[in-house]
Amino acid sequence: GLWNTDVAKTVNVINSDQRSKTPSNNFQNSLSAIIPWKEKLVNVMSFISYRDDKQDLFINPAKYVPSLQTEAQNSDMIHQFLNLKTLETIHSASVGFSKNSWTFTPEVGVNYTTNKLITDLNGETSGGVQNFGINYENNLKFKSLKPYAQMMANFKKGGFEANLTFPVNFNNITATDSQSLDKSLNKVTYEPRLFARYDLTSFWKISAFSGISNSFGTINDIYSGKILLSTNNLSTKDTDIQQSTSKFVGSALEYRNPLNNIFFNVRYNFNQTDKNILFSYTQDPSNQQNIVEGLNIDNTAKTNSVRTELGKYFPKFKTNASVSYNYSINNFQQLTNNVLNNVESQNQGYSVKFNNNYFSWLSVDYNASWAKSLNKTFNNKINS
Repeated sequence: GLWNTDVAKTVNVINSDQRSKTPSNNFQNSLSAIIPWKEKLVNVMSFISYRDDKQDLFINPAKYVPSLQTEAQNSDMIHQFLNLKTLETIHSASVGFSKNSWTFTPEVGVNYTTNKLITDLNGETSGGVQNFGINYENNLKFKSLKPYAQMMANFKKGGFEANLTFPVNFNNITATDSQSLDKSLNKVTYEPRLFARYDLTSFWKISAFSGISNSFGTINDIYSGKILLSTNNLSTKDTDIQQSTSKFVGSALEYRNPLNNIFFNVRYNFNQTDKNILFSYTQDPSNQQNIVEGLNIDNTAKTNSVRTELGKYFPKFKTNASVSYNYSINNFQQLTNNVLNNVESQNQGYSVKFNNNYFSWLSVDYNASWAKSLNKTFNNKINS
């Protein structure tokens, strides 16, 4: 178990005392075994985790939270209680088969997660508790069950190697509370991934990869009652269950020469992510109060990135030195103050690394980096 207590006093026009108590209990158990089966060996893995987190947040005076001034106009202090219980289990079994240059590894498993979230945001006075109503309460049950089966195939011959993984996932997710939230998702997803590498010469290698991945929302991404994430951040996410599909492809060229101790590589990646939920960020300029709200709006994000590195090892001084450069362009949509913007973010950076192990009793590491970011907003559209 763990118990944390934080006390802070802030001055932002209004003097404010804030207290947070966060007791936590956690239990984990894992098992891994290799079981003989005929002429094969079966790998079995099991993991179980249970966690019980609680938090009591006190903010005094209540007027330090501008977004609650109407509800807390007769309150002296804001009190938010939060309790999150999580049970997670992961079980799988796999076995390998080899034939000539091929290796096949079928695997089956089941992942299960259940959460129970209870929150209550209210005001307190010397005379008792001021209830803000059901819009500031959560009594949510979230369950995620994912049986899956996958086949991994690996081929290796000479200087060529390829690996193909083809999982099939059966996703079953429900989110229900004692008020109006009742969401469910039942979806079969296919997530093939391919990796291939070829040795051009003893020093040069080329590789490529591609695949599809899917992810779904957790209990952090869906709740109908408002939760105070900080004094300036009131959040609600009464949306459909989040779905995210990523398609990615990449390649790399590598050079490593042990004769002169020089290495070099350049890599390129492209990723496209499609989501069904877009978060709206609204800020009151008078008090910098932020309100986060999830909306059922389809959106797409694309990323192109390239990275290169050049290094050398100096055996006489037992020293590694390298320089690297990276550049990426991200395109995504952002909803701020009810305006839907298309955003392009350009990022680039340089880094230098140095490592010396000349003395057996001393190791020296030095890292230096420089980064630059540029954001462009265009094609503004008013969200109606």
